[in-house]
Amino acid sequence: MEVSAAGVPVWNEKGELWRIVCSVRDITQLAELQQEIDQKSALIKHYEMELLKLQQIENAPIARSPQMIRLFEAAKHVAATSSTVLILGESGVGKEVLAKWIHQTSQREKQPFVTVNCAAIPESLIESELFGYEKGAFTGAQATGKAGLFELAHKGTLFLDEIGELPYAMQSKILRVIQEKEVQRIGSAKPIRVDVRLIAATNRSLEKMVAEGTYREDLYYRINVIPFTIPPLRERKEDIPILVAHFIDEFSQMYGRKIEISPVVLNRLIGYHWPGNVRQLRNVIERMVVMSKSGKITLSDLPDFLADPLPSPANMTAAVLPLHQARLEFEKGLIIQALKQSKSVRQAAQLLELEHSTLIRKLKKLKIDYKSYLGEEEP
Repeated sequence: MEVSAAGVPVWNEKGELWRIVCSVRDITQLAELQQEIDQKSALIKHYEMELLKLQQIENAPIARSPQMIRLFEAAKHVAATSSTVLILGESGVGKEVLAKWIHQTSQREKQPFVTVNCAAIPESLIESELFGYEKGAFTGAQATGKAGLFELAHKGTLFLDEIGELPYAMQSKILRVIQEKEVQRIGSAKPIRVDVRLIAATNRSLEKMVAEGTYREDLYYRINVIPFTIPPLRERKEDIPILVAHFIDEFSQMYGRKIEISPVVLNRLIGYHWPGNVRQLRNVIERMVVMSKSGKITLSDLPDFLADPLPSPANMTAAVLPLHQARLEFEKGLIIQALKQSKSVRQAAQLLELEHSTLIRKLKKLKIDYKSYLGEEEP
């Protein structure tokens, strides 16, 4: 227990010390909150320094979670080969980032890296885009003909993003190119040899599509040689601080601003579930860097969906609460918020950066029924 004590002497009419009035104030809660703020500030500085170290290492991935570190270690091993890679994961997790990293870490790094979004090319044009065509092959064709993307990626890497959206009729043709290592332009009878490292990616379940008959089984097994699954951002929250630092640095340089982020905002970003994953986080950081009216991102810069759900002076009753009670109410609300975003009391303690035993004591002290927020039986 920490206290702040002050004594004021009281003199009588004769100028003699009559008594001393003492004021003792419990500042334990205030000291704990200040300690947590200091820890958050130190955490930001730590990640900033780590980011600077990473930037000195060529092609270093921006990751700190054990899952992503293991994934990149495996990908680095695979990059030394020419094996076909299939990258799985939700939209926005960074599948193209991993594909580029594999290319840049491979012996093909100085050769072309060609990206194809299979969902963005109209079905009527996808064959000519991938394989190219000879002059006069069809109405509207260029007079000189056109090389396809497979040819353009010769000696390099071809990244087929959203390969789950590839039309069924095209799947057999892609399979033939992978197996024979040659393409044939539309309107030509002469095959062209291509040396291409293929990396495919999708956010769909190709295995389920095969079972439904909407995806060729032979193509699925041909591209599913080395599979990597990138976990969603909500399952690797350790990556959020360093990603935030990276994006702040990126957009600060882009817009010529020097921006910092407050610890409470960083904690809010870590606690959010990010349905749009890294792409959504990047967009939010860009928005806050642009909209910030000072050199520091604060709670007022957060978008509405990240707005503070905890009580604030603006939405409290007109009656002013004693400071000690207000601190308790705020702390209780913060703990409840952490419990709602966690699967266990231990996970909530990690989110709050508290020892498990410390959070247990606070739950008892604040009379918080964690069972109403968690499905577990014991804390």
